[in-house]
Amino acid sequence: MSFSPKEIAKTLPEEKQILAELILANRALALGLRKILYNPKIKSARREIIETTLSPHVSAPIINLIYFLAQENRLRIFGKIVEEYRRVLDQKKKGILAEITTAEKLSKEDLTHYERKLEEKIHAPVYLQPTVDPTILGGAILKIGSRTIDNSFRTKLKALK
Repeated sequence: MSFSPKEIAKTLPEEKQILAELILANRALALGLRKILYNPKIKSARREIIETTLSPHVSAPIINLIYFLAQENRLRIFGKIVEEYRRVLDQKKKGILAEITTAEKLSKEDLTHYERKLEEKIHAPVYLQPTVDPTILGGAILKIGSRTIDNSFRTKLKALK
């Protein structure tokens, strides 16, 4: 008994199912579908070609994404989208390292409390790396990746000036 890639993907958790479909669609694009879709003579038939080729294996949202990218002549970024989705899944599985800066050292209980609150907000495991900076006077500065949330008293005082 053989199964189609779509049937196999349905047995996976939803996030991994989406990743499997993205990878399958990316392979189809790499094997020649991208060149066909870039052909200006078939511009009006793009939707039909995408659906005919991919619908037995890929869900409608991914087909819509590919169609949109084809219409905008941006299919070359589809591989980057797949890799970014994979990176996000990996990060979600491993957890996110964040830095919290406070005026005084946080207790283990406070650190755990902040980690839990962040996990509730971003729906992923969070590991806080505490640092101490007495110049912030109070409050906290949170850094997650390239984002910084500055809720320190020093910043609030500067805003009042």
